[in-house]
Amino acid sequence: MARRALLGAAVLAWAGLALAAPVQPDLPPARKVAVAAGATQALSGTLKGYQLADYLIPLEAGQSVVMQLRTSNPSGYFNVDAPGATDGAMFIGSTSGNRFETVAPVSGDYLVRVYLMRNAARRNEVARYSLSVRAGAHPGKAAASDARVAGTPFHATASIRCMPAGGQPTTCEAGVIRREAGAGTVRITLPGGAVRHVAFADGKAVSSDGPAGLEVERAGDTSVITLGSGDRIEIPDALVTGG
Repeated sequence: MARRALLGAAVLAWAGLALAAPVQPDLPPARKVAVAAGATQALSGTLKGYQLADYLIPLEAGQSVVMQLRTSNPSGYFNVDAPGATDGAMFIGSTSGNRFETVAPVSGDYLVRVYLMRNAARRNEVARYSLSVRAGAHPGKAAASDARVAGTPFHATASIRCMPAGGQPTTCEAGVIRREAGAGTVRITLPGGAVRHVAFADGKAVSSDGPAGLEVERAGDTSVITLGSGDRIEIPDALVTGG
């Protein structure tokens, strides 16, 4: 009898937790929006409560993009996830504002999500929004004279100094795809196997596909980069430019 009473209490407790959990609406499919190079696309709509609006914006590695959100509700924001990202957004509007300007670190579909912060969503507030997306020109191509490393897409590979978040200094494997005028993308394999891409423009590191962007310091002829994940990498100028 006591066992039945305990079982009944457990079932009731589980049911109570289930009823207390917030009910999320079905997530609508993301809308793919191709933005012509040099053009601006305006996206608009209305959100209520926990509703979301998702867009997929195709970009090429090295292509610049500017996104600007205007909304009737001060709790309306947008996030941006790099293609294939699983560990956090590369841009978070609630902490960084409603304007995002970057150089795409990798080619693919960038997920842009418009949403209301929880404080407004739980009150079932409404937000009318307009999101403008301006894509830059297609990135320059690599010089034909810049040979590739056999069996890879890279123009050069190297072991570079790195330090995982909370870890000890070590080395990471990196490869670069170079483009014109000091532009390119460096692919880094971190200890543990995670992969990050860092985009360069005019020889300077400008963006990463990891969570929360990056910070850059200069040490001689090296870019010392701290990723939003806390990982630290050192990329020599010679790897990027070939000089």
